Amino acid sequence: MADPITIFKGTTGLNTVNDPARLPEGDVAEIVNLRIDQSGRPSKRPNFELLTAGNFHSLFRSGNNCFVIQTRTSDDAIMRINSDNSLTGIASGLTRNKRMSWCANADLIYFSNSIQSGSIQESVASDWIVGEYFGAATNRDFVIPEYITHMETHSGRMYVSVGNILYWSEQHRFDLFDISGAEFHGSWAQFSGTIRMIKSVLGGLFIGTDEGTYFLNGNNPAAFNLLRIADFPVIEWSDSIEYVMGQDLGYEPGLCALWTSTEGAILGLPMGQIINLTKEKIIYSEKVNSGFGCLVGYEFIHKTSVILNTNLKVGNATTQYNGIDITSMVKAHGKYFASTPTGLYLMSSGDENVAAYFVTATMDFGVGNNKRLRYVYLSLETDDDLQLIINTEKVSAITYSITITTSGQQDIRIPINRSLYGRFWTFKVSNGSSGADFSVDEIKVLPVILNRGRGS
Repeated sequence: MADPITIFKGTTGLNTVNDPARLPEGDVAEIVNLRIDQSGRPSKRPNFELLTAGNFHSLFRSGNNCFVIQTRTSDDAIMRINSDNSLTGIASGLTRNKRMSWCANADLIYFSNSIQSGSIQESVASDWIVGEYFGAATNRDFVIPEYITHMETHSGRMYVSVGNILYWSEQHRFDLFDISGAEFHGSWAQFSGTIRMIKSVLGGLFIGTDEGTYFLNGNNPAAFNLLRIADFPVIEWSDSIEYVMGQDLGYEPGLCALWTSTEGAILGLPMGQIINLTKEKIIYSEKVNSGFGCLVGYEFIHKTSVILNTNLKVGNATTQYNGIDITSMVKAHGKYFASTPTGLYLMSSGDENVAAYFVTATMDFGVGNNKRLRYVYLSLETDDDLQLIINTEKVSAITYSITITTSGQQDIRIPINRSLYGRFWTFKVSNGSSGADFSVDEIKVLPVILNRGRGS
């Protein structure tokens, strides 16, 4: 008897660019509710445990402070998430369903939803008011800009956006903005599109708009050099609070930003270059305006038209999550929180009955003839029964039960019905209705090559 052929030994992730019959080795046609570890092994995604029912959005964390917005019947409210996962009300009466932008200066947290703004210190919310100016005599008129949508700090200044205008504060004074004067030589700059993101790195600021991405090179506004670095929009609210070290990924040393665009997941390097992490293998929707982004270890979980998880350490291998409509996500108190329109969730290792599966490339095992299979061999780990669904261009999908009689790592051999034949074969491993927590290490097949034309 011939030796079995290995058709799966870890994965390099989802590929929606190539036809399933032309996928590079390791890529899969579908992979849902699974994550890929650094060895390429697919496992069921983490679970999300409901903490509090309700409509939540705009999670934020700075140091030991974590806040979320809760949309209630008549208003939005700022809630503090405590280390025991309980909620404490901080401010109320805010306009409903308005995304909140946040910015931290030590223990002082600033917030704005484009209508209301303020600050929080020691869990007490206050108005964000113009401070007293100290310095040489001046006739400048300082204000706090109205209608702020995004905020960021960089080299001792706060940068805020209002529509397509970027304003910056006085040095180390986030309560003093001079919005008069000439562009750049004053305290503002205008962009051709509405600003959707302000992200600081060592060498300057990434500015994402609804028509492109820019880099303000430098740390002193008077010497900024404005570079247009991408011609596609940033997806608003998709930048991760957490940064990743460039040297850990083989790029230049320093903290790198992460966000999502209509062309793919983007890594922003410390000196203003960008890397599109997913464009070669994933087609992103051009119609999405808003999303979220969160770095979990080396996995960038982000939302376009769907939620994707890109492992930055495994060739940017990407999977898809469904079953939860996340609007924002953040790490706080050593845990990961996710907001949705139906509740505030905690990412956990608990038991969640979620359907998970992957579909291999369509393959002919390197032989142009029709063939049958005697057996399929799987090396896997699971806590309940699974399903193997096989189809060819000749025969509709046939489902085989993967019955589990023991726990832990195990090898399974499945006899294949002779009625299943064809040249091109596709395999789907699923937890079906069991919701099993499973991982797959390897799949092998033992084919029987038919004479050319036989069985057709």
